[in-house]
Amino acid sequence: MRTGSPGFDAYDDAMSNRVGMLIEFILSGRHQPRWSRRVQIALVIVVSVAIGVASVLAWRSLPGDGPIQWRWIVGPAVVLVPATLGLNAAEYRLAGALGGVRVSTREAVRISVLSTAANLMPVPGAVLVRMQGLRNKGVGTVAAARWSVTMGVAWLSVSLLAVGLLLVSAEPGYAVLLIGGGLVGVTFVARLIARGRSVSEAVRLGGAVALIQVAGAGQQALRMYLAFEAIGVQTGFVDAAAVSLSGVLASAVGVMPAGLGLSEALAAAIGQVLGVGASQSLVATTLVRFAGLAAAIPLALVLLSAPVKSERQEEPSHDI
Repeated sequence: MRTGSPGFDAYDDAMSNRVGMLIEFILSGRHQPRWSRRVQIALVIVVSVAIGVASVLAWRSLPGDGPIQWRWIVGPAVVLVPATLGLNAAEYRLAGALGGVRVSTREAVRISVLSTAANLMPVPGAVLVRMQGLRNKGVGTVAAARWSVTMGVAWLSVSLLAVGLLLVSAEPGYAVLLIGGGLVGVTFVARLIARGRSVSEAVRLGGAVALIQVAGAGQQALRMYLAFEAIGVQTGFVDAAAVSLSGVLASAVGVMPAGLGLSEALAAAIGQVLGVGASQSLVATTLVRFAGLAAAIPLALVLLSAPVKSERQEEPSHDI
């Protein structure tokens, strides 16, 4: 248990109340003007149509204009999308452990599905859902926000670091920038995890976070590599990993639902810089997106339709 000064505790309580009010305000939708929902829907439709048209035009401009080899898309998506949900669930359980509570596998999977759906909002929906889930388990508001955001920073940082290391020989200039950004984020996450914990506990929790994020970055790169194979573009795994970074960067911005539009634009730019090709990268990214949605939606419906067991709220083992 943390023993702080009365002044610090009062500040912490006040900050908890403000953050809690902000979460509830965003989740309730009261921050949006009455017309914003229609505008958002219209914007999503317009961007989706634009992506579809651009993808078709880009596909037709590809050398050979051959048919898409769907076996490289459908089969891996059936396996990798559930694996992604599993990794997200494991990540949420870790956030709970960092907050001092135990989260069941069933609850973690449910939150993983809900956060995936919430990520379709033009706000950091996944983070807000996870924060609310941790608050419901008894984690303080500030701690829930801290560990939910920390997992997002870890995801971004490990992805930057992994791609940067892969690009060291091919693109040393870009590699230095990516590695530098990744190291800053990893250091930030490591310091938060180590705060107030023994060395062994910090190493155990930090290692678990690192393993989950490395696995997540690897499956993202693999899906992108297979998408390039599906459209007949022979590219290396390193280039595919670099293009897959577009999804991470776009999701981190949180302006459009699930980085819609921005992810494709970044993928085209990265592909052009690496010599893979803007059109090729745009088509591959679009295939990864829609294949993931096609596999995730039925799975989400099945999981969310299952009866939910009420779980007893647990008190945090320590206030972080």
